[in-house]
Amino acid sequence: MSKLKFISSIFLFFLAGVLSFVIGLAIAETRPPFEARSEINVPVLIWFAITILSFIKLKVSLSRKIVYAVTSFSGLLVAFFLWLALIAFPAHDVVFLSIHKLDYEPGSYFVLTEDDLNRYPELRKALEMMREKGEESIIYSLPKDRGNEIFGYLNKRQKDALIGNPASYSLYAIRFKYEGEFYGVDLMVT
Repeated sequence: MSKLKFISSIFLFFLAGVLSFVIGLAIAETRPPFEARSEINVPVLIWFAITILSFIKLKVSLSRKIVYAVTSFSGLLVAFFLWLALIAFPAHDVVFLSIHKLDYEPGSYFVLTEDDLNRYPELRKALEMMREKGEESIIYSLPKDRGNEIFGYLNKRQKDALIGNPASYSLYAIRFKYEGEFYGVDLMVT
């Protein structure tokens, strides 16, 4: 094999590895943070596996034609993207509570109480996670039935204990005040 073919095949594998790494990170950033998900960054782990497999394939294919190397790596890349497509879309048995800290007092809201949080500890956990991480928002996954139950309860609380003008416009379906701060909540269904 000529030196030029060797260098071009190494460059091809390096470029594909870098691209798959960047695409994997982009997909990881767009995926909602699952409460039960481990702290292992799956796309990065897959990138390492693909890279190792690629170098094994490269070593085997260097003795063959460059076409074989390109074909074999393309197969690995297609498998990688198919796997990412499968993990990017969660099962339809979950919903997501989208909670945003508001930097203004909404026209209407209710006061979230400790009783509410004791009744729905998932809501407390989501708010605590937001505060611990210093985030302005969080997307918290829940089983579909539980998420709908929490959202329905918050909606009922908002109707029963509303402060302010109920006709005021808001970007969020539910607005509440908790520990002196205002939050907006929406339910995202997959």
